[in-house]
Amino acid sequence: HSPENGFYVHGFAESVGDVLKKRRVSLAPLRFGAGIKGKIVDSWIFGLPVVTTPIGAEGMGIYDDDDDISNKNDQSHMSW
Repeated sequence: HSPENGFYVHGFAESVGDVLKKRRVSLAPLRFGAGIKGKIVDSWIFGLPVVTTPIGAEGMGIYDDDDDISNKNDQSHMSW
């Protein structure tokens, strides 16, 4: 929860599905992790596009080819 940065935690959600069904995109700024990332899979189940980091995409079957728009080398748009 960080209102000064425009990030609000509104409270507990009974069902992740109820929340995701009302969204248009999922943000997963993962800085560490291994294997399959639950936040990303949950978003995909509900048909949401996911914006994530190279760590978030790692191990998820996402490849740098003509069919995706990922770019591991351009981090000029990222800040932590």
